[in-house]
Amino acid sequence: MPEITFNVGGRTVTADSILKSAPKPPPKVSTNLRRTHERDAATVSDGFLVLGYPAGTPESIEREYRNQLAAHERQPNDNKHPGMLDEFIRRWYSKNKPKRIERKFVLASSAEVCAELARKTGWVEVRVEEVLKG
Repeated sequence: MPEITFNVGGRTVTADSILKSAPKPPPKVSTNLRRTHERDAATVSDGFLVLGYPAGTPESIEREYRNQLAAHERQPNDNKHPGMLDEFIRRWYSKNKPKRIERKFVLASSAEVCAELARKTGWVEVRVEEVLKG
């Protein structure tokens, strides 16, 4: 099938030349450069934290549970029943933030060593978290 050509002002125009000369849409540029910068900066690590609960925390939680249970048994109208022990422990951990064990570490390996030492000394629910800039 022959290609259709036109003669416009002494110039030969084809379908391909029209497509090549068509204006291209401008590239999309973020209008909110600050948000883009913050998102890029958030991918940079600022160090590692070791978090956990001090030694003796499980015993103090159980002691608190027994105190609340005894208070409920003495005055059931004034004190709410604490529920089952495992539910009480789960609620306690969800309400109370873990403590920072040591300063911020630059290397993940040194934070892992600190976490292992904390576990050996009795800290519970120990974890390493990465802090991101941004």
